[in-house]
Amino acid sequence: MILFELYLQVEQSSQSSALKAKLFPGRPNDYIAKGTKGEPTVLIANSGGRNQVAPIELRNLIVEYAVPMEVHHETGVTQGTFIVLAANHNRPDLYEAFCAMVEAAVSGLTSNPTSEEVEHTVQALIELFRAAISPPKKTVVGLWGELLLIDASPDPTVAIRAWHVTPFDTHDFVFGSQAIEVKSTERTERIHEFNHNQLVHAAGKTVLIISVLLRRSSTGYSCQDFADAILLRLSDQQARLKLLRVIHESLGDEIQEANDIRFDHKEALNLTRQVLADMLPVVDVPPNSGISNIRYSINIDACVPAITLGELDFTRLFCGQPG
Repeated sequence: MILFELYLQVEQSSQSSALKAKLFPGRPNDYIAKGTKGEPTVLIANSGGRNQVAPIELRNLIVEYAVPMEVHHETGVTQGTFIVLAANHNRPDLYEAFCAMVEAAVSGLTSNPTSEEVEHTVQALIELFRAAISPPKKTVVGLWGELLLIDASPDPTVAIRAWHVTPFDTHDFVFGSQAIEVKSTERTERIHEFNHNQLVHAAGKTVLIISVLLRRSSTGYSCQDFADAILLRLSDQQARLKLLRVIHESLGDEIQEANDIRFDHKEALNLTRQVLADMLPVVDVPPNSGISNIRYSINIDACVPAITLGELDFTRLFCGQPG
């Protein structure tokens, strides 16, 4: 997290209209500053952007548009109009998380972005921070397994485009007539919980179940470690923002605690297996029975012959285009 390290090096400013700052990594016109109360403040050059008078205030983010600013940095003084992204000075414990989120989102912008590109990124950041104060939608174990697949895939951009395409998708990844459902567990057996609809699918559709066994390790990967590694391979800004959005929506207000949970990365890769959904037993539901929301656990080790439970060839993941 280069941005947070730079923030720590900046002197605190005494005037809100004249901030001491350092250049944002890789961006010639943007800056990281330390506000008058010590809060990290990011300045995004955007003279042609919309003029929104009222600032947007969230728990750990304040956004102000079209702010005239005098910036004192390493090579001199710059005057301009900026979008200002500032952390809440009452929550210094969240300063590092603030810098990580802003750095990941803003770093994907082109060197001379259009006003529309900047505005889209800022709006995406606002949604990220809103998600960060919402209840979690997924367990760390579940999300970790999905990130494992994205990180191991030959093209993470394609994987992310196929990932949770809509909130109503039954499977984790959907591309064309294929779908992938990732099941992760800390158990020693491959016992996974399924929604009935994940196993019963339309004719002509192929559903692959990926089973991941996890073991906690203090030297393993966290979800944040995966995010950092994947972001380094992403040049597509939409894919970068989607990766961040799904992670923050999944972990919600427990994201800080979640990033302290680590699993052995190499062991998980070695123990990942695949099986077609058609090979798993399903409950027989009579037509027009009115029964819905059926969930059950399946011990894959017990019902699928070991010779059939194949090792996953990560190099062939997401070779088709997502639907």
